[in-house]
Amino acid sequence: MFPSIGMVWGETRRKRAGTEDDQVRITAQLVDAVAGHHLWAERYDRDVKDIFGVQDEISHAIVIALKEIVTADNGTP
Repeated sequence: MFPSIGMVWGETRRKRAGTEDDQVRITAQLVDAVAGHHLWAERYDRDVKDIFGVQDEISHAIVIALKEIVTADNGTP
């Protein structure tokens, strides 16, 4: 049985707001709700102008991480 993933946690911080170098740092994590340990985590530093692109990238990374967790737990390739 795969873990009970009860939380997708994230944090966003804006660096150098209002400058030519306007950036965001986004941290995303998948957490096993029962055991309380991290299953996947990643940090993304991007230009604020590409905020929707990084949103797509994070969504894709979470789907891949979930697929790997479920596949590994079921013993299927």
